Amino acid sequence: MPDIYRCPDKLLEVLERVYALLIKPILKIPKLPGVNLVFMPWHKRLDGFMSQDHFRTFYWQTLKKMMLSLIDAGYTPCPLWEGNRTSRLEIVADTYLSVNTPVQHAAGHWLKAADAIREQVRVRTEANLRFLREETGRT
Repeated sequence: MPDIYRCPDKLLEVLERVYALLIKPILKIPKLPGVNLVFMPWHKRLDGFMSQDHFRTFYWQTLKKMMLSLIDAGYTPCPLWEGNRTSRLEIVADTYLSVNTPVQHAAGHWLKAADAIREQVRVRTEANLRFLREETGRT
């Protein structure tokens, strides 16, 4: 974290190098017919571990570039955001609601899988509601 303050330009250069090191081998992997999903889990530490400006500049910028590169190569990124990410929604939503974003590229696949997605959303919503009711003592 101190590098964000001491040498932000160098940190951005490092992030660019890390991006290149990650994306090149991924794009060299032969695609399997009918399989284009790329699972991208993010565990913990997103809410509160850095400011919104730092998140936008040092975290989201590289992650967004990674997802867009995957989309351009014909893949569909499937990010899994664990935990509370409420403070980051505005930044992420701006990206997903603008032109040439992962949601727009993936929309065709999602529409084809609408019934399965709806079922997953229903199951997760019911589980979340049960959890909230148990935690708050409401039925």
